[in-house]
Amino acid sequence: MTLGHYDGPLGRAVRQCKASRDRHLARAIARVFARRVPRIACDAVVWVPTPWTRRWARGFHLAAILAQELGGRQGIPIVAALHARLGPAQSKTASRRSRWQNLRGRIRSVRPIPGRVLLVDDVITSGATVEACARELLGDSTETVWVASVCAVLRHSETPGQDL
Repeated sequence: MTLGHYDGPLGRAVRQCKASRDRHLARAIARVFARRVPRIACDAVVWVPTPWTRRWARGFHLAAILAQELGGRQGIPIVAALHARLGPAQSKTASRRSRWQNLRGRIRSVRPIPGRVLLVDDVITSGATVEACARELLGDSTETVWVASVCAVLRHSETPGQDL
């Protein structure tokens, strides 16, 4: 599920938050996100990881803040279950195939989560990152993975609020 289009108001807020390294705006986005994501029966909320260098440069990781707010609001455990190794940043203009190849071997499950997981990301561009994360979770002990994001780059046939 995604709440809006990357080119819309939520996408602009996410881009502003990241560019300005604004932790207060990140928290505000997370509150809106947590209020608007429907309650899902799951065993854990997990965020899409980012390498430590990105977290250090920005001062926070938006997906982690989103997951913490959502899990807290819905009373679901928040688990740091995935790790991202260093590598080239995902290019927003790269093809889905190149984005997938860039991620090969870089995302790893570090904590098995049996049952159902809600995977949280800030932006879904091609879906390669959330797919890599879901594959890692499912390959460990997770049975079902749902995905929620603030915004996505949508294809013409999709509308916000649909499953991607």
